[in-house]
This record gives sequence, C-alpha cells and structure tokens, in this order.
Amino acid sequence: MSRTFIQIVCAAVALLSAQAPVLAQQPVEIRMGVGTASEEQAWLMQARPDLTPNQGKVYTYNMNMFRSGGDRMAAFQAGQLDAVTSSTTGVLFAASKGVSLVVPVSMARESTQTFSTSYLALKDSDVSTSNLKGKTIGINGYRSSIELYARIAVEKGGLNPDRDVRWLIVPLPQMEEALRQKKIDLGVFPTTFAFVALRSGEFKRAFDSAGISGLEEEFDIAFNRDFVKKHPQVMQAWVSDFIAVTKYFLEQPEAARKSLLASKIVQVEPSIYLAMTRKDDLLRSVDVRPDRKMFERLQDELLRAKFQEQKVDIGTIINDSFLPQSR
Repeated sequence: MSRTFIQIVCAAVALLSAQAPVLAQQPVEIRMGVGTASEEQAWLMQARPDLTPNQGKVYTYNMNMFRSGGDRMAAFQAGQLDAVTSSTTGVLFAASKGVSLVVPVSMARESTQTFSTSYLALKDSDVSTSNLKGKTIGINGYRSSIELYARIAVEKGGLNPDRDVRWLIVPLPQMEEALRQKKIDLGVFPTTFAFVALRSGEFKRAFDSAGISGLEEEFDIAFNRDFVKKHPQVMQAWVSDFIAVTKYFLEQPEAARKSLLASKIVQVEPSIYLAMTRKDDLLRSVDVRPDRKMFERLQDELLRAKFQEQKVDIGTIINDSFLPQSR
C-alpha cells in the first residue's frame, strides 16, 4: 500500500472527524401544533425567538396553527407534528386511545381566581343553568373539555345532555355571531373571545368551566414520546426556553401582547387585546409543572362521562424530569 494512499485516507478521516462536532450541533426541528386561544407562550416562541436563547442553536421552532383541537391531535397522531398544545382532556383522551405522548410542561390553567372558559348567552335571553332544556349549545368539537363542562352544566340542571339539549359545532371565532343570529342559545368563549364579547354588553355569562365543575383544568404541551427519548438535550433546552418565555409574559404582559399583535399571530383589535389584565386570562405561573392530582381527578370525571373508556397511568403521561427542580 503506497504512502500516498495512506496519506489520503488519513486526511479523509481527519476531515470527517473535524466535521463531526459541526454535524452533531445541527439544531433539531420541533414541529409544534398550536390553537387559536390562550396559548401565548407557545405563540411567543415563534414571534420572539430572541426570548429563547436555545432556539436556532439546539432546536428550531416550526409553529403550525389549527382551528380545532381535534385536527391538531390528528396531525400529531399522524406524525406530522412533534408536539402539540392541548387541554388535559385532550391529552387523556388521546393517551387512552394509544397515542404515544408525554407532557413536560403546563402552559396555563382554568382558575376561579382569574379567568375560566366562559359559556355566554344573549343578555336578554332566558338562558341559565336551570333553563337549558331544548336549547342549542355551541361547542368547537366533540369529546373536548368544552363539551365536558357544558354537559356537566346540563346535568346539574337536572337534564340529560344526550336527550334534552342540541349540540352544534361552531369555530371559536364564529361563536359570537352564531349567538347573535340565534343559531345557538349558549356558546363557549375562551379568554380573548370572552373579553371581547362581554365588553360589547350584548352577552351574559351563564357559567364557567371551573365554577361549574370544581376542576381547574390545565392547558398543556405534549410531545411525541419517541422524540423525547431521542432528544433529551433538545427537550432540556426547549423547556428552559419555555420557562423564560412564561416569565417574560408574566413580567411584561403589554410588551408580550404587542409582539403577538405585530407578528399577526393574534388578530384582535389592539386596544382590546392590550386592555386585558391577569384577571381576564387563564392562570399562568413560572412553575410550569403539570398537576398530577388534577390529571387524576379529571380522568375520573372523563370516565364517568364516558368520554374516556380506558384508564391510563398518569405517571406514564407526565414527564417533569426536564424542569429545574427535577434535575
């Protein structure tokens, strides 16, 4: 074997060795599916990458917006997304159907202290929790947390939710107009939608989800289980950035909201969106640890309502090992 050949081989090996660290440092793409309401931290990670020091270095963030939680979870299940925002109801239902996911962080939660998803009716109507028989209730998807709390309200009024009321699927941005046109008698309104509707003076709150159920459900972010196993360092970096964004939103809400308006992710009249305060929003905290006890209580309610057929082990769904206190 000639010396020249050996030198060429050695040079090639040296070149590959030099390139290996560079190749290893290529950021991993996170395909994130989000919704249209109450998901400010997930939106901010797209609108303000400067708030996330690991973005572009350890991972890239590719946000995709969906109008319904069902479509979002279907895309996640089909392998089109690596992560998805979801109510805890959506997480539990998906897990019970065999969807491989884990929840590393909680984004926000319904709260009697601040705001809880509200069910509104026309102000001059006779709609109340004691007068729902024969009424049409607008929801944005079946087997969702929104339907669950409406069903609880119907049952508390002494009615059968499968027989005594009608259900109509209405996208959240169209809920207000559906009420005005009397296509529905009762509609569901998350944070911004409720704030806008109630400011108009045309609507009244019949009940809210936390008040009617005694459950303060979370809005979580779930990741594909295989993605988490394959990319622990990416997960550590992303969780760290998520906490940083949450802290920024809590400390500088006006600046954060202005960024979301400027990015066109939030398309609400600026004067209205900027007027919102903490009491108008879901409860958020820099402690983003998912609440195991809430998961367990909610699962019991989902099983009772037959939304969920198979009980799942909550310990296999929550993975809070990437949080600072867990290390």
